[in-house]
Amino acid sequence: MTKEEAISFLKENKGSRVSHRFFSKGEWIGYDETGLICESGYLLESEFFAIRTNKSWNDGWFVVKE
Repeated sequence: MTKEEAISFLKENKGSRVSHRFFSKGEWIGYDETGLICESGYLLESEFFAIRTNKSWNDGWFVVKE
C-alpha cells in the first residue's frame, strides 16, 4: 500500500499495525490511545511520516497480521 493509504488505515483502524519493506522483521508502527507507537511501545514523533520524503517511502507498506 502507499504511504497515504497506510496513514489512513492506521487512523481508521486503531490498534492495527503496519510495516514497510525497509523495516526489519518484527518492526511495525501503529496508533493507540497515546498516538503513533512502534513495536517497542515507544511514542513516535508526529513527524514520523513527514520526514520520510524519499519516493521509496511512497509505497511498500503492508498490514501486519497478528
